[in-house]
Amino acid sequence: MGLKERGRKKEAILSDDVERFLGEKIGEGLVRLGEMTPEGVEKVLECQRAGDGRLFGEIAMDLGLVDLMAVIRYMESGR
Repeated sequence: MGLKERGRKKEAILSDDVERFLGEKIGEGLVRLGEMTPEGVEKVLECQRAGDGRLFGEIAMDLGLVDLMAVIRYMESGR
């Protein structure tokens, strides 16, 4: 397994751990906090379905849908 593959596997595990800890998917939480719209969440999910293997927050930030502080606020919210 190459370094890039191991990095993606680690990211997937991290994403699963965050969802398990907070009890919701990050997109749901960002909408709940008013940081993102449901339409924005769908844009990110479309990217992931099309093969973009990055984490939800990375894609959302690259698309300009949220900033880093919004993701941090979600992580700190602890639900």
